[in-house]
Amino acid sequence: MKFITAFIILSLSLLGCKNQNSKPSNESGSTLNNQPKVSVATESLVQLDNVLSNEGFINLPLNIVEQRHQDGYVLYTIQAMSKNDLLELIVGLKEGVPAGDGAPENKFLVDGIIFESTGPKSDQLLTTLAQKYQLNSGKLIMKDRQVFTCTNLNKTPVDYQSGTPKFKIFLKNRRETAELYINFDFKNSIISLNEKDPQYRTALINLLKE
Repeated sequence: MKFITAFIILSLSLLGCKNQNSKPSNESGSTLNNQPKVSVATESLVQLDNVLSNEGFINLPLNIVEQRHQDGYVLYTIQAMSKNDLLELIVGLKEGVPAGDGAPENKFLVDGIIFESTGPKSDQLLTTLAQKYQLNSGKLIMKDRQVFTCTNLNKTPVDYQSGTPKFKIFLKNRRETAELYINFDFKNSIISLNEKDPQYRTALINLLKE
């Protein structure tokens, strides 16, 4: 009887050691688990086909579905729908953006905003934008990554939890220039690509495409 009791105690002890040594790998401090995600069903995403011109301007809102911190930026994955196509883009915003007054470096943020393509879904977003602009461009391919200097249009430091900060980005090459407003609505998990001036439409598409 004593032998059986001792055997049971030994078995339970070994089982306990095995359980302690088999903790999930995500408890090791992996940064992937520190990336907040917003669960948005496809049917709940903004339908860009329903977005109409606002006093002659085309403004496209997209839902924030994921965010993560990387190299001094907060990277937001944003999505919307157009017909049956899922559209997607990664928008990066510098961390710790101050109020846009005072020193010139606060007013004009060098490398303040980033656009990163995720592949075909971003290409379709650019194609949809061109269609909204009524440009006969055919299917487009978005550049992999672009970093923009931007005007900081905010009177207070950016509130990354529930603020509504606004920026204007500048795009240019040797031949063309364009501007675009990037409006964040963190409370409602929306980032909007808002038109600065219809005269920039052709240049904007040219500067965003490969």
